[in-house]
Amino acid sequence: MVSAGATTQNGYASGQCQSFTIGSDGTVTVTYSNGQQQNAGQLALASVANVQGLSLLGEGDYATTLASGAAVTGPSGTSGLATMQDGALEASNVNISAEFSDLIVAQRAFEANAKSVTAFDTVTQDTINMVHKSAPDRSSSGWPSGCPVISCFGRT
Repeated sequence: MVSAGATTQNGYASGQCQSFTIGSDGTVTVTYSNGQQQNAGQLALASVANVQGLSLLGEGDYATTLASGAAVTGPSGTSGLATMQDGALEASNVNISAEFSDLIVAQRAFEANAKSVTAFDTVTQDTINMVHKSAPDRSSSGWPSGCPVISCFGRT
């Protein structure tokens, strides 16, 4: 009978991923809770001959087309590709034309609603004015002082 049991350890203690960094060459380095660091992989960049020829798929995703040309991929900093910067914030990846279109639609909806409120206000005011003009003058002679206006219509 054979039993297995280790009396010594020749590796590192187990660790949990604490953070990661991305080097300028695209290398992803993971730091673990046991103090160890390990290269986990390398990110690649792509370039096309005509960026305007890319097809927008949505959500910031693009696809190559005949107009854009084939994508040339590789590690950052090689073959004319840019370098990466860890922790940098991209200025914007918003489709500005779509956002302006949405803004114009919202503005026009607001204007239409404002005009509806103005029209309703005008009709209400005109109705109130008509009621006031058609109501009998209660101060003139011949009208009883206690007579409600509604029941006095039609009296001569």
